[in-house]
Amino acid sequence: MLWLEFPENNLLEWAQNHRPASIANSGMEILTQMIGEMRPIRRLLSFCWIVKDLRYSSRPLMLGDDPLERIGNLYRPKCMINLPLSPGHVFFSTDDRPIATHIEALPERRVVDATNISTISTAKKFVYGSADANFVDRYLLRTTSGQTA
Repeated sequence: MLWLEFPENNLLEWAQNHRPASIANSGMEILTQMIGEMRPIRRLLSFCWIVKDLRYSSRPLMLGDDPLERIGNLYRPKCMINLPLSPGHVFFSTDDRPIATHIEALPERRVVDATNISTISTAKKFVYGSADANFVDRYLLRTTSGQTA
């Protein structure tokens, strides 16, 4: 498996340069739909928001073609949203203050590894960034024919 590094700083820049007609992805579509309705907006505004600066971590964040991860139901307790923003920044949002405090206290390497695993395992087809091929192979979903998705 060949992994290439791109000169773009984030997925949006890559899409603007290489796939301008395909910028929208399902995670962003969901977020856009949520922003267009008052109930999810009110709920999201009540969450704790965290942007972790990971620029100085020993590994960069990877970006995928379906980057938005939601754990739990938006309208139930202990929901969390995770969205890598760039190779050096990740966004978290949760309605649970102890979870937010825990995220804020996590070592950079642990946040990068967990976020990269999430990015790789939820990707539909593409993952972008710099990582060990064995790490990517371990978490990248495969198609039914055995080929890499």
